[in-house]
Amino acid sequence: MSEDFLHFIWKTRQWNNACRTISGKPFEVLDTGVHNQDAGPDFFNAKIKIDDTIWAGNVEIHKAAGDWYSHKHQNDPAYNNVILHVVAENNKSINTQDGRQPETWEMHFDKGMSQQYDRLLKSVSSIPCENELHTINPTEIIVWLQSVAVERLQQKAKTIENRLVKERMDVDTAFYQTLFRHFGFKVNQLPFEMLARSVNWKVLAKHRHNHMQLEALLFGQAGFLKGDRRDVHYRTLKKEYDFLSKKFQLTNIDPHMWKFSRMRPGNFPEVRIAQLAAVMHHEDRLFSRLTGAADIGQVAALLSQPASEYWDTHYRFGKTTRKHPKKTGKMAVHSLVINAVVPFLFMYARLKDEQKYADKAIDFLESLPPENNRIVREWRKLGVEPANALESQALIQLRNNYCIEKKCLFCNIGHKLIISTSHDK
Repeated sequence: MSEDFLHFIWKTRQWNNACRTISGKPFEVLDTGVHNQDAGPDFFNAKIKIDDTIWAGNVEIHKAAGDWYSHKHQNDPAYNNVILHVVAENNKSINTQDGRQPETWEMHFDKGMSQQYDRLLKSVSSIPCENELHTINPTEIIVWLQSVAVERLQQKAKTIENRLVKERMDVDTAFYQTLFRHFGFKVNQLPFEMLARSVNWKVLAKHRHNHMQLEALLFGQAGFLKGDRRDVHYRTLKKEYDFLSKKFQLTNIDPHMWKFSRMRPGNFPEVRIAQLAAVMHHEDRLFSRLTGAADIGQVAALLSQPASEYWDTHYRFGKTTRKHPKKTGKMAVHSLVINAVVPFLFMYARLKDEQKYADKAIDFLESLPPENNRIVREWRKLGVEPANALESQALIQLRNNYCIEKKCLFCNIGHKLIISTSHDK
C-alpha cells in the first residue's frame, strides 16, 4: 500500500469508518483540500469541523504515524499548520516543529480496493485494465478522453511556449520552426528542425515570392546542393544558392543527417522540402491565414500546395521518374494539423489569453478522422473506438502517460474500477 493510494482514498472520500480522532473527538470533512504534488503537506486548504469548531489548514497523510518522524516533519515549520494527521496505522503520537500535537485519525477502507489497485499495478499489459475496461460506461470513457485530450494539448503547447520564450522568438519564427519540424514527420524531424534553425525566417520571407530562390535556400541549407550533376534544375538552384549563401553568410547542415532507408519515395526529404517550399511560396503570413481559417478544409488547402513542376517527374535530384505531381497527401496534411497547427494554436490562445484560438484548435481535431496507429489499434481491440482525432490523441496520451506509467490512481477509469470493487461487496 502506497501513500498515493491513501491520498486517493482521502480525495474520493472512500473511507468506511467513523470520523473520530484518536483523542475521541468527532469531526466532519467539509473540504478535503487541494492535493499538493510538491514539497510540503499533502493537502492544502482543507476545512474540517472538529467538535463545533471549523478548522482551515493542511492535511498530512502517512501509512504509519511514525513516518512523521521518518520524514523529519517535526523539524519543518511548513507542517505547523497541519490540522489533521491521517494514517492507516496509528503507531506513534506526533508533534509539530512549534510543539503542537495535531489531531490524528486512523483511516480505514475496504481492502478490496487496495487489492484491485495492486492487481492493476502488477499487470504486465501496456493497458493494465484491459480485462475490465468493458465494465466501464462508454460515456464515462468519452468524457475522460476529452479531459485527457486537453491535457495533451496543454503539454504540447507548453513545450512550444517554453522554446519561444527561452529563445525570444517572434510568433512567425516559432511557427515556422514548428511546421518545419513536423514536415519531417517521425523519421526526419531533427534535420528538418535543424534546417529551420539554419536560416533566419526573414531571409526566407524576403525571397518567398521567387519560388526558385526559395527552393535554392532550402535545398542548399539542407546540404543537397553539394557537388555537380547533369541536371538543369539542380544547377540553377546551386548557382542561386552559392550567391545567396555568401550574401547572407549561411552555413548548411550536414547532409548525412537525412534518412532515406525503408521510406516510400513520396516521403523522401527532398520531396518534403519541395512541398514545404511550395507552401511558403503560396502564403506570406501562413500562421495568420491558419488562425483565420474558417474550417479544416481551408487549413488543408493551405498545407497541400503542389511542389514545383520539376518534382512532377522527380523524387530525387537527377533521377527522372514517371510523371506524378508531388502534392502533400491527405494523411500527411492531417498529421501536420494534429502535431503542428493545433498545438501551436493552443499555445497562441495561452499567449494572447484568447479562448477562441483554443476552441478552434479543438474544432480542427474534432473535424479530422481518428489516427490509425499502433496505439489506437491497441485500444480498438479493447472496444474503444475513437470518433475523431481529438479522441485518438487522447488515447495516445492515456496509454503513454497513464497506463504505461501505472498512474491508475490519477485516471478516471482506474478510479471507477477501484471504487467499484468496494461497491460490489
